[in-house]
Amino acid sequence: RGCLSEVTVIIAALSLRDPRERPLEKAQQADQAHAVFKDPSSDFITLLNIWNAFERENGKGGKRASVLKQFCKTHFLSFLRMREWQDIHAQLADILSEQGLSDQSAHAAAQQEDKRSPFKPLYRAIHQSILSGYLSGIAMKKEKNIYTATRAREAMIFPGSGLFNNGGPWIMSAEMVETSRLYARTTANIDPAWLVELGGASLVRTYNNPRWDRKKGAVVASEKISLFGLVIAESTVLYGKVKPEDSAKIFIQSALVEGDVELERTGKELSFIKHNLDLVEEVRSLEDKVRRRDLLVPDEALSEFYAVHIKDISDVRSLSQFIREKGGCRFLLMNKEMLFRYEPDPGVFDLFPEALSFGEKASFRVSYRFNPGADDDGITMAVPAAAVGAVKPEALDWLVPGMVREKIESLIKGLPKEYRRRLVPVSSTVAVIEQELPELKKVLETGKSPESSIETALSRFIKKRFNLDIPASVWASGQLAPHLSMRITITNSEGQVLAEGRDKGLLNRDFASKDDDDGFERTRAGFERADVSFTDVENLAGSIALLVNGKEKGIAFPCFRVEDGKVNLRLFRRKDHADQHHMRAVRFLFEKAHSERLKSLRKDLVLKGQHRLYATYFGGEKAFNQNMVERVSLELFSLNIRNRKDFDDHTRKTAPLIHSTGQKIYTMATAILDAYHEARTLIHSRELKEAASGLADGLGITLRKELDHLVPANFLDLYDSTRLTHLDRYIKGIRFRAQRAFENPDKDRIKAAEIKPFTDILNNLLENLTEAHSDERRNLIEDFFWQIEEFKVSIFAQELKTPVKISAKRLYAIADEIRRMI
Repeated sequence: RGCLSEVTVIIAALSLRDPRERPLEKAQQADQAHAVFKDPSSDFITLLNIWNAFERENGKGGKRASVLKQFCKTHFLSFLRMREWQDIHAQLADILSEQGLSDQSAHAAAQQEDKRSPFKPLYRAIHQSILSGYLSGIAMKKEKNIYTATRAREAMIFPGSGLFNNGGPWIMSAEMVETSRLYARTTANIDPAWLVELGGASLVRTYNNPRWDRKKGAVVASEKISLFGLVIAESTVLYGKVKPEDSAKIFIQSALVEGDVELERTGKELSFIKHNLDLVEEVRSLEDKVRRRDLLVPDEALSEFYAVHIKDISDVRSLSQFIREKGGCRFLLMNKEMLFRYEPDPGVFDLFPEALSFGEKASFRVSYRFNPGADDDGITMAVPAAAVGAVKPEALDWLVPGMVREKIESLIKGLPKEYRRRLVPVSSTVAVIEQELPELKKVLETGKSPESSIETALSRFIKKRFNLDIPASVWASGQLAPHLSMRITITNSEGQVLAEGRDKGLLNRDFASKDDDDGFERTRAGFERADVSFTDVENLAGSIALLVNGKEKGIAFPCFRVEDGKVNLRLFRRKDHADQHHMRAVRFLFEKAHSERLKSLRKDLVLKGQHRLYATYFGGEKAFNQNMVERVSLELFSLNIRNRKDFDDHTRKTAPLIHSTGQKIYTMATAILDAYHEARTLIHSRELKEAASGLADGLGITLRKELDHLVPANFLDLYDSTRLTHLDRYIKGIRFRAQRAFENPDKDRIKAAEIKPFTDILNNLLENLTEAHSDERRNLIEDFFWQIEEFKVSIFAQELKTPVKISAKRLYAIADEIRRMI
């Protein structure tokens, strides 16, 4: 190591007693004198400093012994021991010379820098040389001046050492002396890395945590190197060189089976990994659909496949070389058949489509995941923000054909006991439903979801098939397993999720304004036109795709819209908004096409005689005349026509109907005016009579409120012809009731009591109506209102007759039907 002369001096010193003296009566002076030699990192260098100082004094030429003695006395050194040191050094030098060892290349190796070491080259060379003879004298710092020595001993740096209070993390000592405690004497700071080189056969290497390292592309392990019980080094090493067989198993499982490889950095030799992983993922996706984890063979089978072909390889580089030697990786390619534990039932996966369709061009991707407890467990449908209006929330109830049977079974099992016990065994009931429920048959046969809720369909069918009335409110839909409710993600044009969850109400919210990059504004700019008709736009699609760089980002809904007296071509994000504007615009175009006929109709369709006076109840004669014309237009022209042919056909068809329809409306309207005036006049006159006699009890107020509720000021706009046909009869029913009620109030109260349960039910249904309720329920509630009016006629004015049989039983049945609807 190029430091023979220095080490010879130090070794000679270690062969005799320490030449330093420290008399008790002069301890402080001795410490001060010794301090000039002291090295804070090494007591061995301190000895070398003493030698060099003594030799410098001795080498000044013929120094008498008295002068050297004085030097020793001044520095508190033993002259005799210094002489002894010289003698031993001379003997060692002679022996080395006889062996042909000298410092011909003195300090050459000691001048080589080592950037990894904190020590200077000569210091390193000297202490590495000495350390080779004192390996058992090493120690690791535990706390200040306290060290863990070899063989689990605890030692303290001797207080007289230059390292006292200056000791580094690792030290070596020339001797361990035990007095009141174990002391390390003649010590020096060392680098533990030196011990790995010097330890030789005394080193003990242990390995733990063997693992796959993706970045290194190899199996590695944590290596600990110990010397006499002390861990001197820890590092990460290639485990394949230690235990090839075990390392190969880890490599196969992590890199090949799990695919934890940086494929983008590998060559074509490893292309088999992606091919095999894609096949495995394909089978796993099938498992997600059928919600089973028994289709894919276990990892052990995949590992065995690789183990047969790969022997003791545990890194990417070696595998690539092996594959090149074999002429390619075809021998490592799997096929799908070998990944199945058993052959799946044919057609089962067809029940789990990759996308669901809702109306024209509204198709949405669905994904499956079988991971109970996770947020995305079950089916997730991705809906672009621009297309939320294209899906009816109730349609999501039916999930996909492969899962709807499980949902129906869970719904029935979740019913309260008084309902459930009449449907056992549940499996048999579900089998009947599966075979006979029309909506379910549609789902299974076509894959398309009905627009009615699944609870409504089940309640209706079970009532008809099993004579069991199940209100919609008792279906425990909210308590179903999460995977039996469709999960929705609302995404923008970049695929980022704006909202997600299993709440169907998400489809009623407006997310379009949050998505500015779906191409809507650009498409709109190039699509919309002003002042158009079916002459300009012969065929208007119900929806169009929004494209960005050739990729479909969503859908939008074209329509005609009336603006400032003109029809313009516009684009909407929501279908319902587009349809509303389009129907108004189509009606406007029909009115324009029939402008002359409608002009003539306005001249003819005017109130005459007393009817002009009766119109004051409803905004006056002029407003009423206009409302009649509007009613004709609504009756004939309020259609969602989207092509020129249909428009032209309907124009020709309605031309001869305008005046006849006007006459029909006029007849109905004037009949209603007559009936309303008669009823209003009768009620008023009887109120005055009762008031004069002091018998008024509020009956007139009740009847007048009922009349106004039935015939509001906008009744011509509110009711279609079907309703208007019967309206005058309902008004007459109120008049007949008024005649009899004022004569016999007690009897009227008895009859009113028959009506009250149903008006209470109606009011309750209306009060609890929310956006979450289906259109089907809303429509039936409206029908319930009119059925109550028919019931009133049957109770208060039987002579007017009803077009259908009506009874309390029938009304309760309708109320029950409504309750069975979502």
